Amino acid sequence: MSLFDQFRDVAERLRGGSIAEQSWIDIDGVSDTGRLLRAIEAVMPRDSRLNVMKPNSAAESVLRKLALAESRPDDGDFFIAVDGAGIEELGQLADAMAPSQLCAGVFVVQGDRNLLESYRRDAGEDVVWLSADLDEKIIAHFRQALSTVGSYAEPRSPRERLVLSRVA
Repeated sequence: MSLFDQFRDVAERLRGGSIAEQSWIDIDGVSDTGRLLRAIEAVMPRDSRLNVMKPNSAAESVLRKLALAESRPDDGDFFIAVDGAGIEELGQLADAMAPSQLCAGVFVVQGDRNLLESYRRDAGEDVVWLSADLDEKIIAHFRQALSTVGSYAEPRSPRERLVLSRVA
């Protein structure tokens, strides 16, 4: 069983269900968790949720304040809204802690599917998997947000306006 399959199995057990098989785009070299979180905040759909698994003690105290009802703090499984200020706060904490990692895993969940998966961050893994069925513009903007100081994000809903998000 591959490491990816092992983590998927753990995630399925924690969530109490099966995670649908998806096609993924691998993005290597994403070791900066602060940058990853800012890219998520800047680009991912506003109705998605950030899922942080097995945070360290500093991150856990922040996540307990931001946790959505579906979180399971006793299991180290926290969900926070992508459209809130929480991701920025976590990004700043990740920057302050670097090179130590914030958590073991970062996911972006929309409905019952994962849009982004990043495992073993606490063990030095630097690969991020994006769902291959995301809109091509989201994928391109996410890549740009990971590699540039600022990123331009298109509206994610009809009511949003175009914004320049700080990513560095």
